[in-house]
Amino acid sequence: MKHEGMTDYDAEKSDCRRWIQDARECLNATDPVLRAWGYYVTERLAVTESTTVRPLMTDCIDALAGSNPGVRISAARAIAAFASAFPEEIGSSLVRTPAPFTDNADRVRANVVRAVSVIASQDPKVVIPLVPTLIERLADPNDDVRIYSATALATLADHEVSTVISAASTIVDRLEDDVTDVRLHTAEVVAAVAADSPRVLEAHLEQLLEASRTESPCIRHAMTSALDDCTNVTDGPCVVEMLFERLLDSYPAIRETAASALRQSAQRCPSSIRTPEATESLIRALADPSAGVRTNAAWALKHVGYDEYCRVALESTAEPATVAHAIAQTYRSTADLDPDAQIAGARRCSNCRTPFSEPQFEHPNVVCEECTGELSPVQTDSGNRHEISNRHTDSVAISIGGAKCWRQVRFGELVIMRDAHDCDTYAEFLDRHFTSDGTPIQSVCFPTGSDGKVSANN
Repeated sequence: MKHEGMTDYDAEKSDCRRWIQDARECLNATDPVLRAWGYYVTERLAVTESTTVRPLMTDCIDALAGSNPGVRISAARAIAAFASAFPEEIGSSLVRTPAPFTDNADRVRANVVRAVSVIASQDPKVVIPLVPTLIERLADPNDDVRIYSATALATLADHEVSTVISAASTIVDRLEDDVTDVRLHTAEVVAAVAADSPRVLEAHLEQLLEASRTESPCIRHAMTSALDDCTNVTDGPCVVEMLFERLLDSYPAIRETAASALRQSAQRCPSSIRTPEATESLIRALADPSAGVRTNAAWALKHVGYDEYCRVALESTAEPATVAHAIAQTYRSTADLDPDAQIAGARRCSNCRTPFSEPQFEHPNVVCEECTGELSPVQTDSGNRHEISNRHTDSVAISIGGAKCWRQVRFGELVIMRDAHDCDTYAEFLDRHFTSDGTPIQSVCFPTGSDGKVSANN
């Protein structure tokens, strides 16, 4: 109660002292209900007045050996509250007092393990002796106990991964736990083990592969990281296949991790991903919104022998989707196409060089609509002029600004293409401007760089 002349702070401290006195009296009571209430009050005070109620901490630890489950539960909750303020004292006490970890009351076990997880995040060395206990609790029937055990192990693995390596088999088994949070923190432990000692997990690749298909993006990311590290041990087809699956993941961080792993795998063992399907996947990744994915995919292509694709992907200033499309055309074609020229020709009008809003990859040397106002007939060798007024004519030779072009109307679509070889017939135009498998050849001569190659930036 606040009396006249007291400040709010004085009133608050007065209330706190009263609550502490009440807690002391309750802890000494013979009635277990009162003792449980005393530990409840201690728990609440430990959150805001931990230093003041520190003398009661020993009572809480001693109460864990009591006969009344309600008292033990309240004492365990208070210990979890003290753990943040006094990690060394609580941790050392729990190391000396293992009985609460097997208490028949679920909430006692859950709260002492929760205290360990709090201590692990602040002073991990204190609770390293409890690692075997935490490993055992991973199989606890209570969900909360398993969650806190996995959380504590994940934290310890980040600081002292050597403490969990010997239990890798048991830990990996928890990747199949029914509770998502257990699987998540277990995955974090597995990823830490893989980063330090990937060979330990060599016998568990199937379980890692299965876990990497989970609906949880965080678990998928952790498993992809683990598989990334495991590629240092094996570049087996199952692992590589899973990395390509993750290259299509909806989460950028997962795709970046997968792309990095594939790059390393390609560098170590090019034959592991030198297949048409793998190459196509890497080329598609060149259009990824993430620069990290694109860069790693480009280098992976270089490692498997496609130096030119890597150069174009890394040097071109064209949109990633345009670059990927041009390289895909080059890869699929039976002809020896130049991806730089494919990009340059598809991006701009072949007459005035005005950029298209969308690259024109379906036809060679496309002329923009603005240039069609300069249409005029073209004189053939026989002296006859082709009629250009009939827009329903399938193909007609025309002139735009003195450049010979061909106009085609097909399925109601009008397209005008510049003739780079002064062809006499439309059949000849098709033969010289398309590869044998139907890929358009962007062959208009744009300015070239010092190396003689067509610049995709022009």
